[in-house]
Amino acid sequence: MKIENKNISYVTGLYRSNVAKEGNVSKAKEKNGKLKGDALELSTDAKALSIAYKAAKQDDGVRMGKVEHIKRLIESGKYDVKSTDIATKMIKGVFLDKRV
Repeated sequence: MKIENKNISYVTGLYRSNVAKEGNVSKAKEKNGKLKGDALELSTDAKALSIAYKAAKQDDGVRMGKVEHIKRLIESGKYDVKSTDIATKMIKGVFLDKRV
């Protein structure tokens, strides 16, 4: 469904005219006379996504174990990176950026 500004104006106009007729918005009540509240229930997938989002938000993205390992390799002089590996990663990054 496409929502356009004119549709929103039409709906709010109907709402205002209804409120003007009734004096105020009627409140839904349960059988016992208490006000009925709104309820929201998340699906299992939405709950899992929420947990994953919170965990990702707390993670700073740095894998300290890997960083320390590479530091030790550099300090010992054993860290060797092939120029072809660097070029391959750079090219993959360019193509990934174009897709996004």
